[in-house]
Amino acid sequence: MFVLLFVVANLSVHPKPPKVGLITNLHGPAFTGEKLPIILTLDNGESESVSLEIQYEPLDHDSECDPFSWTSDSADLVTRNVHLIGDIAPGAQHNCQLLFCAPTTPTDCTLTLTMKYTLASDRMTEIRKTLALDIPIIQPFHASFDILPRIADEGGMPDPFVEGEFILNVRQAWVLTSSLSRLGSETLEVLHIGVAGKFDFERMALEVQEGKGCSAGEYGVIDLETTAHTAETTLVVSRPEDSKATPLHLGLVVTWRRQGTMTLQYGWNTISIPIPELTFFPFVPRVLAGTSPAGPTDYRRDRDKSPPWFRTKHRHIHV
Repeated sequence: MFVLLFVVANLSVHPKPPKVGLITNLHGPAFTGEKLPIILTLDNGESESVSLEIQYEPLDHDSECDPFSWTSDSADLVTRNVHLIGDIAPGAQHNCQLLFCAPTTPTDCTLTLTMKYTLASDRMTEIRKTLALDIPIIQPFHASFDILPRIADEGGMPDPFVEGEFILNVRQAWVLTSSLSRLGSETLEVLHIGVAGKFDFERMALEVQEGKGCSAGEYGVIDLETTAHTAETTLVVSRPEDSKATPLHLGLVVTWRRQGTMTLQYGWNTISIPIPELTFFPFVPRVLAGTSPAGPTDYRRDRDKSPPWFRTKHRHIHV
């Protein structure tokens, strides 16, 4: 007598676990407006050669607006977001570089990388590994400002021997002190600190004179570590005495980069930090001067011989 025994079992088939490692040099946040190179290191932990490609998930369907892009060697093949690396020997490593052009405003980005490879002994089975990296984008600097008046080197004064109406052109000098400190733990290098802006007022001129702390010399850089850096800029404003309130919108332009290493050098970035609006108010008289006859001179007779700008009994002088 024979007995047939049937055993029914549930079998699960799992994909082969990837043994090719994927690590990056990305740590900490990215900074607004910077071009950040991200180094990807692929380590073949398989016992045989692999044929590998890696790709990132685009954040924008328009390739021109995508903040990520590959920087490839001549031996590698790149088609937009896919980087075809080719064969990697067992135990070998391969480095590739992804360039991240960070947005100009603080936000959060996610970099999703997908690595695909096949073994030399089995080209039909594809092995995948996915890595998602959160990249917070923050401002690189915190800036504070202080402005104090200074005596201008020279100013316009009326010429008593010139006929016709004379409008006094007044020069005012102000020293803008900018205090710059880093945000985050990265050591930042500053090449230059300047002030830029524009205005749409007629008969007005702005002269920007860079002073102490705006640069570190011809061959040096300013290292921003734990202490704040101070830069002084002199603003010389020339405008007629009859000007109304004049608002001025300026920006602190900083050329900077991350501190490089022996194996990786970062490029220079430029950021413009808005300076709170500076308002130059209308001129008001602070010294009043008056004229009167010194003796029995006929004032009416001599009055017609005086220059046009002096033909008032009281003349206000702005100081």
